[in-house]
Amino acid sequence: MNLFSLTALSSLLAATVSAAPFPSTYTLVADGGWTVVTDGTNAYIGTGDIANYPILILKGGNDNGMITGTEQHKDSTGVQHLYVIQDGNTPVALTDPNAAAPADAVLTGFGIDDQNYLTVDGENSFGVDPSEGQIRKIYHLDGSDDQYEPISLWVKECKGC
Repeated sequence: MNLFSLTALSSLLAATVSAAPFPSTYTLVADGGWTVVTDGTNAYIGTGDIANYPILILKGGNDNGMITGTEQHKDSTGVQHLYVIQDGNTPVALTDPNAAAPADAVLTGFGIDDQNYLTVDGENSFGVDPSEGQIRKIYHLDGSDDQYEPISLWVKECKGC
């Protein structure tokens, strides 16, 4: 019995230490409390203009699956997938509805770390260009670049979405 109890305890501890699963529907919240919004093409922070930049609603991502995205309160015109480009500092983007991503796009490899932040291939590598003003595009960062301010994107369950 003691061996079984230790094995069960070890399994339980391993499960709690591993990365969290994605909620069924979620949003992203950047440092400073900014909810991530979209123009239907890219991800942004820093706006209260819901008419032109509605909240980005996301689904999927478990087991390195693709993440689908849509704009809050918008009837879907087709499936869009969240993607990043690994090489270079490039915007976090959405495919056009029912269209393929660029050839060098990364559509899988998204995860959640132990603090509930979005990662790409295990790395929290996002940033914004502070010189862009109030509405700032979110970039996937490849290496260091003083132009960008690093940010974390917290995965927040979206109930009622």
